[in-house]
Order: sequence, then structure tokens, then C-alpha cells
Amino acid sequence: MARLVQCCTPARGPIRIARWKRAIDYYAVMVYTMVVPYHVTLTDKAAKRLGKCPEAVRRRFEALAAVLRQSGPTGPHYWRNYSKLAENEYHCHLTYDHVACWRWERETIEVEVYYVGSREGAPY
Repeated sequence: MARLVQCCTPARGPIRIARWKRAIDYYAVMVYTMVVPYHVTLTDKAAKRLGKCPEAVRRRFEALAAVLRQSGPTGPHYWRNYSKLAENEYHCHLTYDHVACWRWERETIEVEVYYVGSREGAPY
């Protein structure tokens, strides 16, 4: 058990040091995740399929990759048809006909895009 040390301040009353310590740890983690960008990698199959896609789809994928780098795997929640496929797999539509699928292992900064291409051949 954490020992709680109390001190009094006129404005707030007793302050529990253990609570402050938890808050500091939480904010340190938040700052770390905001500063450290995620690493987005494509599998060989995804890179090959992306090369066959139209230019508009490639531009949208670059925008998606930038969002994944900055905000992480759950960052593009405002993209069209974004959803969670499994515990660590996600997808969203780049256009009506094309989708991107990626996976992310918790507690890592690696995001692996394993599918970019037509909806008909999507692995979900």
C-alpha cells in the first residue's frame, strides 16, 4: 500500500501526495505519446498493391499514413467507415472502392499496414 502523506493548503484542503504522483506519471506518458511519432510500415504485398492503385488513392493513403504517424492507429476515427476489425486490427475507406487495413500491437509505436486496395479483395 502506498503511504499517504497529507499537507494542508488553505484553498484546497488536504492534498494526497500519492494522487499527485499518479497524475504526474499519467501526464508523463501523455507527453511521451504526443512527442514520439508512430512508425508506419507497409508489407511488401501492400506496397505492391498500392503501386497499382490510382493516383487519387495513393494521395489519400499518404494522408492516412501521416495521420497514423502523428496520432497512432486509432487516430483516423473521423475517416470514412473507420472501424476496429479485431483486437489490434483497424481499417478505413480511402475511396468508395478502396480500403486500407493496418494492425498495431499495444505498447509499441509500430503500425503495420498489411492491405491497401480494392474492397472486393479486402481481408475482412
